[in-house]
Amino acid sequence: MEQTNSFKIKIFIKPHSQKNEFIGYDIEKGAFVIKIKAPAFEGKANTELLKFLKELDINAEILQGKTSHFKVLLVENTRKAVSLFVPKFSNP
Repeated sequence: MEQTNSFKIKIFIKPHSQKNEFIGYDIEKGAFVIKIKAPAFEGKANTELLKFLKELDINAEILQGKTSHFKVLLVENTRKAVSLFVPKFSNP
């Protein structure tokens, strides 16, 4: 994936959850939280994470944190990815 047409995000995954689910941004963690069904064992949660994002039409790769709950992803810059990961600001 070309870095010129992508952006980096920090995520926190919760493996061994009941379902795969995008929770949203957690200010305390400083990361987006994503629940993943697969256990954090032998890379299964990482594989499930990338598969889940692909189902949401988001192409990503793990840059850092392959053995951590905190990860840095390189995400392809698409409308779908931007709508999920870029916060929406409203005018007062």
